[in-house]
Amino acid sequence: MQDILEKIKSTGYWKVILRPKEFHNELITPLSLCKNYLESSAVTLRGWSYPHIESHLISNGQDWVEHHTDYTDRPEFGYVEFVRLYQSGQFYHLFACREDYSVSTDEIPSRSVKTTSPTNKYLSILATLYTITEIYFFASKLFKHLDTDGISVDISLNDSVGRQLFFYDKSRYLRRDYRCTIPSIVFSKIYSTEEIVANFEELALHTVTFFFERFNWEITSPKMFYEEQQKFLERRLF
Repeated sequence: MQDILEKIKSTGYWKVILRPKEFHNELITPLSLCKNYLESSAVTLRGWSYPHIESHLISNGQDWVEHHTDYTDRPEFGYVEFVRLYQSGQFYHLFACREDYSVSTDEIPSRSVKTTSPTNKYLSILATLYTITEIYFFASKLFKHLDTDGISVDISLNDSVGRQLFFYDKSRYLRRDYRCTIPSIVFSKIYSTEEIVANFEELALHTVTFFFERFNWEITSPKMFYEEQQKFLERRLF
């Protein structure tokens, strides 16, 4: 496990912590329910689920279940992640920025960036929209199972200094380069369970805006991403 954690943190990476507002040591009992909830709450909207779970690789701990995987030997995937769900209802997920394994400067359309990143670090605009939407969708499914009236959502992007936004799609256009100048972007908020369940799409859009603004992109409205998000949720990407 330690090797996986060190590998994830050796590049840019996301950290996601979802937990009930109030701590209860055995909110999920028996322990076997953690595995059930993790599997049934996973979101599958594209080729790789959020979080990625292979049932036979889930292992039990004292009061948690965990799963980790590493597909970085295949650049077309570039996935390495670690996930743990505690009986307290806390969900902990670390995963590397795929862009650090699967994107080279040659693959970035010239219309998508004016000048290349001096650090050669990038962040896909649409992939970020998809990932944050998956996080909130997963939270809405997981916390339906749990008896809690509030949910703490903490999402951070690490190793973000010099990281630059881009589109894979050659038809997309950015008027200027959008780069982050801070080492980590940290989002933290508490929602009611009802908010998460009923409005996860809207909450995700506001969170996407939060992150992109830290790349010096002035977003006029979160709804500018609404159509792309709906295509994703309806599996109309391909």
